[in-house]
Amino acid sequence: LQGSNPCPSAILHSEPINDLDLRSTQVLECALTYFPGVVVSLGRLFIDKVATRLFVFEADGKIEVVNGNWTARFTQRTPAG
Repeated sequence: LQGSNPCPSAILHSEPINDLDLRSTQVLECALTYFPGVVVSLGRLFIDKVATRLFVFEADGKIEVVNGNWTARFTQRTPAG
């Protein structure tokens, strides 16, 4: 495809680091830190290291937008009550 962008704008990974050794995991995490697109993953620890913004799809159909990583999702919430 002439003139097309060879870089993906999204990466889908269910369990991105299951079969990687420690060094390969670190390289992937570093590379995705600078990736300008969207990364879809089920790995919470992995998301915590590479995410800067989350779109969390809840069971009730709502989408929670979080500025930050997985840990920020819980520290930004106000206590119920």
